[in-house]
Amino acid sequence: MPPRGKKPPAHEKPRPLEVVAEEYERHFRAHFGARWPALRTALLSPCVHAALANKRYGAGAPAELADGGAEALPLALACCRRRARGETFAPPPADASGLLAYYLIDAAALLAVEALDISPGDQVLDVCSAPGGKAVAILQHLDLSRGQLVCNDASAERCARLRRVLGQYVPREQSAAVRVTQHDGAAHSAFGRLFTRVLVDAPCSTDRHLLQNTLELQRWTTLSPAKHAERQLSLLCRALQAARSPAVVVYTTSALDARENDGVVRAALQRFPERVRVRAASQMPFGEPTPLGGWLVLPDTSGGWGPAYFAALLVADVAAPLPPPEPVGDGGGDDSSDDGSDASTGEEGAG
Repeated sequence: MPPRGKKPPAHEKPRPLEVVAEEYERHFRAHFGARWPALRTALLSPCVHAALANKRYGAGAPAELADGGAEALPLALACCRRRARGETFAPPPADASGLLAYYLIDAAALLAVEALDISPGDQVLDVCSAPGGKAVAILQHLDLSRGQLVCNDASAERCARLRRVLGQYVPREQSAAVRVTQHDGAAHSAFGRLFTRVLVDAPCSTDRHLLQNTLELQRWTTLSPAKHAERQLSLLCRALQAARSPAVVVYTTSALDARENDGVVRAALQRFPERVRVRAASQMPFGEPTPLGGWLVLPDTSGGWGPAYFAALLVADVAAPLPPPEPVGDGGGDDSSDDGSDASTGEEGAG
């Protein structure tokens, strides 16, 4: 998930681009070694979007997806990509009730939703839900006469935008099963109930966005991933507290640095060693395993998808409440900036 929310303090002036760029290069060259030049080139390339079909669309398969220019992706979700490299999908058409036919999204982002292993009657919490692409994907798995989705975000503006997006993919008569809440996802007892599936799409460094946005890159330091990791751990720990056993909690980012990925998951496992374990990811259509059992999709080897990381955590018997996580960060609102996704077309990156 891209950084969102708070603006940097006035005293945090952007540093000289050439200084930051060299630090950034040195940092990730050390991390990825000989792979880094090709990965960097892929990160600087335009994002690739797939079309995630909306099963509640009432006007049949749109021509954009039915013609020979699109091919299905090997996912449980109905999703396709353009056959020709560089071609893009048109904005989705609407049916007579105003529901859109599909949502444009980086297919790497959908792997985290697949990892939730959602059943039609699950009670699902999406902790950091805006702009809504993964929520739209979750909805494709749910039967809204039995299941329920709670979409949360810390920002009032982003919650309003989230409601608009969800209204384009859920019929009005089913909307009672989809709620939008505004809470700091790291706050104690933020959600007041338990869920069988929880998604934590945590605010992160979003390195692809950084490399394509010089102003954001100028605020990066080698300490940035560690600062994000503090907030991410707090969000993940609260999500684990909101899980009703047996439950699946999926933690996901679009960051490159392992401190924001396996590092956060490892810290959460250390907090709750007896009740939480990683369900190792396998048989994904693209990407690679991480040392802790998570999964990482990088654009240099996935046809342009990513970056996206996820780890699926299984929450065992919770007869006694999970202990509260230790305080980290300032516990305030969401600390990230909008990712620029377009609610009218449903276009979203991997985060």
